[in-house]
Amino acid sequence: MRSTRGIIGAIVLVLTVVTVSPVPGAPTPEQRCRAAKLKAAGKKAKAQLACHAKAFLSAVPTPATDPECLQKAEEKFTAAFTRAEAKGPCFGDPITVEAQVDAFATEVACRPPGSICSLSSECCVGACVFFVCA
Repeated sequence: MRSTRGIIGAIVLVLTVVTVSPVPGAPTPEQRCRAAKLKAAGKKAKAQLACHAKAFLSAVPTPATDPECLQKAEEKFTAAFTRAEAKGPCFGDPITVEAQVDAFATEVACRPPGSICSLSSECCVGACVFFVCA
C-alpha cells in the first residue's frame, strides 16, 4: 500500500510539472513579431532585386528600374510590417529596417562585378542605372 501511494504521488508530481511548465519551443509574441518583420524585410529585398533584374534583362542599352515595381514592393513591405506589429511589440522600426533593405538591394544591383566595395562605402550612392551610379 505504501509503495502504491509513492508511485501515485510521483505520477501526480510529474503530471503537475508537465502541465504547468511552458511548452519548449513555443514562440513568444515578441518572437513571432520579430520573425514576421524579418520575413517582410526579406520579401522586400527579393522583390526589389526582381525589379532590378527585370530592368537589366530589358533590351534597353542602359536600363532603369521601373518605379512602379519598386513602389509595389514598398507597399507590400509596409502592410507586412504593420501585420507584424499586430503580433506583439518587438524591436525594429519600419523606417530603419526599410532603409537597410533599400541600401542592400541598391548595393547588390549597382555594384560592379568583382568590386571590393562594402555596403558602407560610397561605391554606389544615389540613383543608379546598372553598374553606373549617378
